[in-house]
Amino acid sequence: MRKLVSQFIRDDRGQDLIEYALLGGIITAVGAAVIQTMGGNVSTLMNNLSGVITAALGGGGGGD
Repeated sequence: MRKLVSQFIRDDRGQDLIEYALLGGIITAVGAAVIQTMGGNVSTLMNNLSGVITAALGGGGGGD
C-alpha cells in the first residue's frame, strides 16, 4: 500500500493538463470581468452616438 501511495504522489503525468486548465479558467474569469466592466461604457457610448446622429438628422430620424 505504501508503494502505491508513493507512486501516486510522485506521478506527474496529469500536472500539465491541470495547469493549462487553471490558466484557461483564470483567463476566462479576467475576460468576463473586463467585458462586464466595459459593457456599461460601450452602452453609454452607443447611446451618446445615437443622440448625436438623431440631432444631426434634425430629430426626425431622416423620415420617409
